[in-house]
Amino acid sequence: MTKILEVKEIDIKNTSVFNFIEILNSKWLIKKYYDEIPNVEVEYFTEKEENKILQTEEYINLSKLIDKTF
Repeated sequence: MTKILEVKEIDIKNTSVFNFIEILNSKWLIKKYYDEIPNVEVEYFTEKEENKILQTEEYINLSKLIDKTF
């Protein structure tokens, strides 16, 4: 994420004013979002819990939907 925010050069010759403004706004929005992300605790599941989740109807339906879509 920080690599996106480090872009300093934009080739103005090949960029319209509208696109240039849009790029600046995008960088601002991305930075604002990135700065406001709360610290999240990572939760790990045990193998038993993970197997239980993998066998739920919701997970099976989601997996089928993803496979069908992609």
